[in-house]
Amino acid sequence: MPTKTPNEKYQGMPALILIAIFLAGMIFSTVRGYWMDSWLNQDGTRLTATITAKQSHGVFEYDYVVADTHYQGHSQIGPNWDRGIQVGSEVHIYASLSHPWFSLPQIPTLSPWRALVVMAVSLYLEFLVLRSLVRMHRPNTAPPKPT
Repeated sequence: MPTKTPNEKYQGMPALILIAIFLAGMIFSTVRGYWMDSWLNQDGTRLTATITAKQSHGVFEYDYVVADTHYQGHSQIGPNWDRGIQVGSEVHIYASLSHPWFSLPQIPTLSPWRALVVMAVSLYLEFLVLRSLVRMHRPNTAPPKPT
């Protein structure tokens, strides 16, 4: 069996590294979203915010105040918002009192099972990718087969 040159041995590695980074980002995003949703469900309170900017894809930036401190948030249009809102309009949002930088236009529906399934699948895929990377990097130490 001919030995592989270094170029052949690491040929698929850049793609696997990108996949590993993508999956790690998905895991981080899922955990952060679940963490934010749990705090908004625990101590979220309804506040009035002022729209400060309109971005692409229906995303709005807004300012709000919690305990005399100003915060900025951004989100897509909320279900309780008027579809014709403009910069300067006042809207209702929900913000966590213990983590006031967490805010959304509505209290999220907390689905821990969905988050756990996404995390479990992502972690499994991450494991498979990393295992493939380790196997690619491991030198071939098997003794040659007799012919």
